[in-house]
Amino acid sequence: LVRPQMEAGRILFLTMIAALSVIDAVQRLYGVTLSIKWVNDILFHGRKLSGILTEASMDGESGGLEFAAVGIGINFRGRDQFPTEIASTAAVLEEVTNLPLSRSKLCGAILDEFWDRYHAFSATGETKELLSRYRSHLCMLGQRIRVLSPQGEYHAVAKDIADNGALLVQREDGSITSVQSGEISIRPD
Repeated sequence: LVRPQMEAGRILFLTMIAALSVIDAVQRLYGVTLSIKWVNDILFHGRKLSGILTEASMDGESGGLEFAAVGIGINFRGRDQFPTEIASTAAVLEEVTNLPLSRSKLCGAILDEFWDRYHAFSATGETKELLSRYRSHLCMLGQRIRVLSPQGEYHAVAKDIADNGALLVQREDGSITSVQSGEISIRPD
């Protein structure tokens, strides 16, 4: 739970901070390289290892955030407990490393990474380096994706990340659209 002094429209940056924190902690502890599917999924070779959910309460008068809750879920162990329909698309940390696992060490490493980034972001509001690092871990830039937005579903090509953290996509008619909420699918359909 954080109480950031920022506009509600910048909430995507909290999710980015969390995603990079998971990636760096897993890399440091286990030597495993991960990628990001915009905006909140952490992948190992195209299979989902971790998901992030950021929810917030907005102050209606100021347009700022009152608080935000950043939840991070990681498939740590237990592939045998997955439903059949997701077993082939999920990754489990236990299976991607041969090193001993410790939930407390992993949680501590993620929190260390998160708080360092969060405090730096809160102090300066600077996003250039954050966006650059986040962009470097994205797995779907230049690829055809399916966008599932509140306005409907459509196919596009993922082009870049905008300065506000939104995903820029090129629709089939050639137009560029900014996706700020919803989901994307990188799986062929």
